Amino acid sequence: MAIKRPRGTQDFLPEQIVNWHYIEQHMREICKAYGFSEIRTPAFEDTKLFLRGIGETTDVVSKEMYTFSTGDDKEQSYTLRPENTASAVRAYLENKVYGKENLTKWFYMGSMFRHDKPQAGRYREFHQFGAEVLGSPSPVVDSEVICFFEPKKDQLCEDCQERLYKNPLRLLDCKNETCKALSVGAPEIHEHLCEECNTHFEELKTLLDAANIQYNLNPRLVRGLDYYTKTAFEVQYTPLGAQSAVAGGGRYDGLVEELDGPHTPAIGFAMGMERLLLALEKQNLLPEPTIEPAVFVVALGEAAKLEAFKICQTLRSAYITAEMDGQGKSMKAQLKYANKIHAKYVIIVGDDELAKQEAIIRFMETSEQETVPLASVSERISSLVKG
Repeated sequence: MAIKRPRGTQDFLPEQIVNWHYIEQHMREICKAYGFSEIRTPAFEDTKLFLRGIGETTDVVSKEMYTFSTGDDKEQSYTLRPENTASAVRAYLENKVYGKENLTKWFYMGSMFRHDKPQAGRYREFHQFGAEVLGSPSPVVDSEVICFFEPKKDQLCEDCQERLYKNPLRLLDCKNETCKALSVGAPEIHEHLCEECNTHFEELKTLLDAANIQYNLNPRLVRGLDYYTKTAFEVQYTPLGAQSAVAGGGRYDGLVEELDGPHTPAIGFAMGMERLLLALEKQNLLPEPTIEPAVFVVALGEAAKLEAFKICQTLRSAYITAEMDGQGKSMKAQLKYANKIHAKYVIIVGDDELAKQEAIIRFMETSEQETVPLASVSERISSLVKG
């Protein structure tokens, strides 16, 4: 049997990578405008980071993590990162960033790993773009809900019976139909805010209104990570169906302290890049493929092949896409290939051209040709490509 990629993973071929580059470029431009700097953390961390940071009772930690030990130390446990906020906070503390700046604004892009049921927009290796702000005490919501499921404990699903005492808010997020029905009539979070949190909540809504951001208040919104303390939010694109949440995040004012750091208010979010691509595709917002003006060098004869190689290297050093034949094909076959790769210009070098120290430049769109000195052919092509 042929070896295949692991279930829940993907191969991204060149025609797909174009779209990834498109959204990555826009994300970098937006982050630059808002003053965020990029970080990169390891793809795996000490398992204790996620046990303490995310929470042992969460589905992510209890069911979905890829955890392993190394051959040299069976006692040490590592986990492929299921999310990146905990890693960012670990980097913030380990590198003592909190002692160097009052406000830290970071963003990241990378692979995350969760042993989840693969489906449209959900993979076991997936990619996230995220942003974190550490050190900011901006207005937030801190929600509190009374444990109201105790009388109905026996009717809850097995997972929710365990969550009842360890993490009762997760009951609101259960997908079991019986648990959904039992939650009808439960108190809503926004009805049980303390005075301070209510004041901050109202200010947050005022700011969103001022920014013309449309939003819906969802008293049943529960993020699957325990470090959220106040504001929690999601960005959804309904046509994606069951996996409509494109991005989500919230405030995690206690996470830095949980990992033995100083009190540091913080807020962040992460965006699933696969789901973002699906949402853009459904709205026809992905760009049409563009063709870079490429150059193909036709070499006729052994001596011309060496000269063609030199020309290609000169063009490539100027970041101009250049290719040449490496299989000894005929001129007709080489021109056919140049047309296939949408080369805008073809440089022809043969024995006759070498004898005269000349090269022919063929304009593929018009079939016109011009003869230039061999020593200046690269300079001429550069002027044509770069205008």
